Amino acid sequence: MDYRELAHDLLKQAATKGTSGAEVIIVEDEAFSVQVRMRAVDTLKSAREKRLGLRLCFGQRSATTATSDFSLDSLRRLLDDTAAMARAAAEDPFSGLPEPEAVALATSPKLLLLDEPTAGMSPEETQRMTRMLEGLPREVTLLIIEHDMDVVSSLADRVTVLHYGEVLAEGTFDEVKADPRVYEVYLGGAG
Repeated sequence: MDYRELAHDLLKQAATKGTSGAEVIIVEDEAFSVQVRMRAVDTLKSAREKRLGLRLCFGQRSATTATSDFSLDSLRRLLDDTAAMARAAAEDPFSGLPEPEAVALATSPKLLLLDEPTAGMSPEETQRMTRMLEGLPREVTLLIIEHDMDVVSSLADRVTVLHYGEVLAEGTFDEVKADPRVYEVYLGGAG
């Protein structure tokens, strides 16, 4: 069974129910133990465990459920039950999934790697994310893959442009922006 695909499918189904956030945790474990008493094997234990945890958020309402039955019917019921429980739960201002940037910053990193941190965001969300990243201490090095040039110009001291995995241009934002090779490759003509 492909657990990554299973989790992805569950998250897609959760989104169709109008969730504001969802997470799936799948655990598969095997344990074996031997108890010896007076130099002789007394007890052998073997255990296998497989379970799936599902958390759904609807705004400030959430619910968490789990199952060890991975059949499609069971998972469908789990999704429906979790959604119903979350909708019926009282609002909790601390409910919901943590913002990815909050999780990343909770460990006080020296290096923060971000792959298109503003992809799919509204202009307001992009501005909020950019301001948050601008507010990081200078001791935190950011390595960002980003295609939004407004974000790049706001955050980057140095810019490297790659083309088919090779460095095409490197320098300050203004230097790279003025490089005719960058215009040729990414904009299809001289700038």
